[in-house]
Amino acid sequence: MIVLGLTGAIGVGKSFVASCLQKFGAAIFDADATVHKIYQSDKSIINLARDYFPDAVIDRSISRSMLRKYFFQYSEKWQIFESKVHSLVLEKQNDFLIEERKKSSKLAVLDVPLLVETKSHHLCDFIIFVTADLQLQSKRLTNRNLTIKEIDMFAKRQLAYHIKHKLSDFTINTSFNKLYTFSQVREVIDCITYNKHVYNVSSSF
Repeated sequence: MIVLGLTGAIGVGKSFVASCLQKFGAAIFDADATVHKIYQSDKSIINLARDYFPDAVIDRSISRSMLRKYFFQYSEKWQIFESKVHSLVLEKQNDFLIEERKKSSKLAVLDVPLLVETKSHHLCDFIIFVTADLQLQSKRLTNRNLTIKEIDMFAKRQLAYHIKHKLSDFTINTSFNKLYTFSQVREVIDCITYNKHVYNVSSSF
């Protein structure tokens, strides 16, 4: 099984690149979706949030929008909470890889925002650096209702882009249209597989 890792800044289109890879039959580990499930159902994390950030627990689950302010405060309690969440995500990521190998999957993708920061890039055969024009990236983040200050804080929590780029085997630029992004993904697939006809595209844009 070939393991691909996606890295890059927030708002550059990593999730869209993951969806393109999925059309070639790749199994996707979505770290953000995993965190969302943990916030909805993991009692240990929900109870910890209730102890540390009581207003963020609504109807027995964690509200991401309410939790957001604590992320930006970055207190000692937040660091403890974040560490426990990351540990759970890493466990589920490892379970995902074990399961996909059992199923003899040909391609697995780690869509993990902190891929390099958590050392998960060492699990990958190849790393794709996803990038986008700064204006487009800013527009995408604005659509997520993030302020300039919040965007800067996200950036400061991550390794510098040039370090991630240097560690990567491929670069995909999502600044143009979806079809062009998809064509770049196809080129990556062609480069890393011996037989480019192994994967069947399930749909088109």
